[in-house]
Amino acid sequence: MNYEILCWILIISLIIIAIVIFAEIRNPNSKIVKNKTKGETRLKHIRVLIVLLYIFINIPFIGRYDLYSDKKTFTKYKTPQVDSTMYLSSISKDRKIYYPLNNNSIHTRYKRVDYDLFTIDKITDDFYNRKIDISLKMVFTKSSIFRKEKRTYQLIRVDRGQDIVIDNLNENRKDSVLKSWGYTEQLYNEDMRH
Repeated sequence: MNYEILCWILIISLIIIAIVIFAEIRNPNSKIVKNKTKGETRLKHIRVLIVLLYIFINIPFIGRYDLYSDKKTFTKYKTPQVDSTMYLSSISKDRKIYYPLNNNSIHTRYKRVDYDLFTIDKITDDFYNRKIDISLKMVFTKSSIFRKEKRTYQLIRVDRGQDIVIDNLNENRKDSVLKSWGYTEQLYNEDMRH
Protein backbone atom coordinates (compact mmCIF):
# COMPACT_ATOMS: atom_id res chain seq x y z
CA MET A 1 0.00 0.00 0.00
CA ASN A 2 1.53 3.31 -0.98
CA TYR A 3 1.86 6.10 1.53
CA GLU A 4 -0.76 8.37 -0.08
CA ILE A 5 -3.52 5.81 0.51
CA LEU A 6 -2.25 5.16 4.02
CA CYS A 7 -2.31 8.90 4.78
CA TRP A 8 -5.87 9.24 3.43
CA ILE A 9 -6.99 6.33 5.60
CA LEU A 10 -5.38 8.06 8.59
CA ILE A 11 -7.05 11.38 7.76
CA ILE A 12 -10.49 9.77 7.44
CA SER A 13 -9.96 7.87 10.70
CA LEU A 14 -8.89 11.07 12.49
CA ILE A 15 -11.94 12.92 11.16
CA ILE A 16 -14.21 10.19 12.53
CA ILE A 17 -12.42 10.30 15.91
CA ALA A 18 -12.69 14.11 15.96
CA ILE A 19 -16.44 13.93 15.29
CA VAL A 20 -16.90 11.44 18.14
CA ILE A 21 -14.83 13.57 20.56
CA PHE A 22 -16.71 16.71 19.53
CA ALA A 23 -20.06 15.01 20.14
CA GLU A 24 -18.90 13.64 23.49
CA ILE A 25 -17.60 17.04 24.65
CA ARG A 26 -21.10 18.45 24.07
CA ASN A 27 -22.74 15.52 25.90
CA PRO A 28 -22.97 16.29 29.66
CA ASN A 29 -23.28 12.58 30.55
CA SER A 30 -20.30 11.45 28.46
CA LYS A 31 -18.51 8.30 29.56
CA ILE A 32 -15.74 8.75 26.96
CA VAL A 33 -14.68 12.36 27.69
CA LYS A 34 -14.75 13.04 31.43
CA ASN A 35 -12.59 16.20 31.40
CA LYS A 36 -14.03 18.66 28.84
CA THR A 37 -10.91 20.89 28.67
CA LYS A 38 -8.66 17.89 27.98
CA GLY A 39 -11.13 16.76 25.33
CA GLU A 40 -11.05 20.17 23.62
CA THR A 41 -7.22 20.15 23.70
CA ARG A 42 -7.16 16.69 22.12
CA LEU A 43 -9.62 17.86 19.49
CA LYS A 44 -7.30 20.77 18.59
CA HIS A 45 -4.35 18.35 18.30
CA ILE A 46 -6.36 16.08 16.00
CA ARG A 47 -7.29 19.05 13.77
CA VAL A 48 -3.63 20.10 13.51
CA LEU A 49 -2.63 16.50 12.68
CA ILE A 50 -5.29 16.29 9.94
CA VAL A 51 -4.01 19.53 8.36
CA LEU A 52 -0.37 18.34 8.55
CA LEU A 53 -1.23 14.98 6.97
CA TYR A 54 -3.14 16.72 4.19
CA ILE A 55 -0.15 18.99 3.48
CA PHE A 56 2.18 15.98 3.62
CA ILE A 57 0.09 14.19 0.99
CA ASN A 58 -0.13 17.13 -1.40
CA ILE A 59 3.33 18.72 -1.34
CA PRO A 60 5.24 15.73 -2.79
CA PHE A 61 2.90 15.51 -5.79
CA ILE A 62 3.26 19.08 -7.02
CA GLY A 63 5.58 18.85 -10.01
CA ARG A 64 6.79 15.33 -9.27
CA TYR A 65 8.66 13.53 -11.99
CA ASP A 66 10.37 10.17 -11.92
CA LEU A 67 10.80 8.46 -15.30
CA TYR A 68 11.77 5.17 -13.65
CA SER A 69 8.53 5.18 -11.63
CA ASP A 70 6.50 6.18 -14.70
CA LYS A 71 7.90 3.27 -16.70
CA LYS A 72 7.08 0.86 -13.87
CA THR A 73 3.53 2.28 -13.78
CA PHE A 74 3.08 1.90 -17.55
CA THR A 75 4.31 -1.71 -17.30
CA LYS A 76 1.94 -2.43 -14.40
CA TYR A 77 -1.09 -1.14 -16.32
CA LYS A 78 0.07 -2.62 -19.66
CA THR A 79 0.11 0.70 -21.54
CA PRO A 80 2.70 1.82 -24.09
CA GLN A 81 6.01 3.00 -22.67
CA VAL A 82 7.64 6.40 -22.94
CA ASP A 83 10.61 5.80 -25.21
CA SER A 84 13.81 7.67 -25.95
CA THR A 85 12.10 9.69 -28.72
CA MET A 86 9.76 11.38 -26.23
CA TYR A 87 10.12 14.16 -23.67
CA LEU A 88 8.06 15.42 -20.75
CA SER A 89 6.34 18.55 -22.03
CA SER A 90 4.25 19.60 -19.04
CA ILE A 91 3.64 18.49 -15.49
CA SER A 92 1.16 19.56 -12.86
CA LYS A 93 -0.63 18.06 -9.90
CA ASP A 94 -3.41 16.84 -12.21
CA ARG A 95 -1.54 15.75 -15.32
CA LYS A 96 1.70 14.84 -17.13
CA ILE A 97 2.04 15.06 -20.90
CA TYR A 98 4.79 13.48 -23.03
CA TYR A 99 5.37 14.52 -26.65
CA PRO A 100 7.64 13.08 -29.37
CA LEU A 101 10.87 14.81 -30.32
CA ASN A 102 10.18 14.45 -34.03
CA ASN A 103 7.12 14.01 -36.19
CA ASN A 104 7.71 11.01 -38.42
CA SER A 105 4.97 9.82 -40.72
CA ILE A 106 3.89 7.37 -38.00
CA HIS A 107 4.54 8.49 -34.42
CA THR A 108 3.20 8.81 -30.94
CA ARG A 109 1.37 12.12 -30.95
CA TYR A 110 1.25 12.31 -27.14
CA LYS A 111 1.00 10.33 -23.92
CA ARG A 112 -1.04 11.89 -21.11
CA VAL A 113 -1.35 10.70 -17.52
CA ASP A 114 -4.26 12.21 -15.57
CA TYR A 115 -4.43 12.06 -11.79
CA ASP A 116 -7.42 12.19 -9.49
CA LEU A 117 -7.33 13.02 -5.79
CA PHE A 118 -5.57 9.81 -4.78
CA THR A 119 -3.70 8.26 -7.72
CA ILE A 120 -3.72 7.79 -11.49
CA ASP A 121 -7.13 8.34 -13.05
CA LYS A 122 -6.39 7.49 -16.67
CA ILE A 123 -3.58 7.10 -19.19
CA THR A 124 -4.15 8.24 -22.77
CA ASP A 125 -1.89 7.30 -25.69
CA ASP A 126 -2.45 8.84 -29.11
CA PHE A 127 -0.68 7.36 -32.16
CA TYR A 128 -0.86 9.23 -35.44
CA ASN A 129 -0.40 7.95 -38.99
CA ARG A 130 0.29 10.97 -41.18
CA LYS A 131 0.09 8.91 -44.41
CA ILE A 132 -3.60 8.16 -43.91
CA ASP A 133 -4.35 11.09 -41.54
CA ILE A 134 -5.80 8.87 -38.81
CA SER A 135 -4.94 8.55 -35.15
CA LEU A 136 -5.42 5.64 -32.78
CA LYS A 137 -6.42 6.81 -29.32
CA MET A 138 -5.93 4.32 -26.49
CA VAL A 139 -7.42 5.23 -23.10
CA PHE A 140 -6.83 3.18 -19.97
CA THR A 141 -9.13 4.18 -17.07
CA LYS A 142 -8.00 2.84 -13.71
CA SER A 143 -10.53 1.14 -11.48
CA SER A 144 -11.74 2.93 -8.38
CA ILE A 145 -14.46 2.57 -5.80
CA PHE A 146 -17.16 3.69 -8.25
CA ARG A 147 -15.96 2.20 -11.54
CA LYS A 148 -14.28 -0.81 -13.08
CA GLU A 149 -11.02 -0.76 -15.03
CA LYS A 150 -11.72 0.11 -18.65
CA ARG A 151 -9.77 0.27 -21.90
CA THR A 152 -11.04 1.97 -25.04
CA TYR A 153 -9.44 2.06 -28.47
CA GLN A 154 -10.69 4.42 -31.18
CA LEU A 155 -9.62 5.25 -34.70
CA ILE A 156 -10.06 9.00 -35.11
CA ARG A 157 -9.91 11.40 -38.05
CA VAL A 158 -9.60 15.12 -37.39
CA ASP A 159 -11.91 17.17 -39.58
CA ARG A 160 -11.92 20.97 -39.18
CA GLY A 161 -10.64 20.73 -35.61
CA GLN A 162 -13.19 18.10 -34.57
CA ASP A 163 -12.30 14.52 -33.63
CA ILE A 164 -14.50 12.16 -35.63
CA VAL A 165 -14.53 8.59 -34.36
CA ILE A 166 -14.24 6.27 -37.32
CA ASP A 167 -14.28 3.01 -35.41
CA ASN A 168 -14.19 1.57 -31.88
CA LEU A 169 -11.72 -1.31 -31.72
CA ASN A 170 -11.31 -4.36 -29.55
CA GLU A 171 -7.91 -5.51 -28.23
CA ASN A 172 -7.08 -7.72 -31.25
CA ARG A 173 -8.02 -5.12 -33.86
CA LYS A 174 -6.03 -2.47 -31.94
CA ASP A 175 -2.97 -4.75 -31.98
CA SER A 176 -3.33 -5.40 -35.71
CA VAL A 177 -3.60 -1.64 -36.44
CA LEU A 178 -0.46 -0.94 -34.41
CA LYS A 179 1.35 -3.80 -36.14
CA SER A 180 0.30 -2.58 -39.60
CA TRP A 181 1.60 0.90 -38.66
CA GLY A 182 4.98 -0.57 -37.77
CA TYR A 183 4.79 -0.80 -33.99
CA THR A 184 5.96 -4.00 -32.32
CA GLU A 185 5.54 -5.57 -28.89
CA GLN A 186 8.59 -3.51 -27.87
CA LEU A 187 6.14 -0.63 -27.50
CA TYR A 188 4.97 -2.17 -24.20
CA ASN A 189 8.35 -3.32 -22.89
CA GLU A 190 10.05 -1.23 -20.24
CA ASP A 191 13.60 -0.35 -21.20
CA MET A 192 16.33 0.28 -18.64
CA ARG A 193 17.29 3.77 -19.89
CA HIS A 194 16.10 6.45 -17.50
